[in-house]
Amino acid sequence: QNILVVGAGLMGSGIAQVFAVNGYKTTVADLKQEFVDKAMKKIDSDIAEMKEEGLADDAYGAAVKENLTGIL
Repeated sequence: QNILVVGAGLMGSGIAQVFAVNGYKTTVADLKQEFVDKAMKKIDSDIAEMKEEGLADDAYGAAVKENLTGIL
């Protein structure tokens, strides 16, 4: 299944991350590219923090990256 999350704010990026890690092809969209870019950086930062705390591993990060894209 494909998921479209409209809105790349804190809530939207978090929702997109959860769908992506669970194997759904997920797209996060917003009105401005800067918002999409910020969301993608936030997700990368969250994954890195989760790895440091032992809450995620490399497979988690790989699943998110494989399944997540951002668009306008």
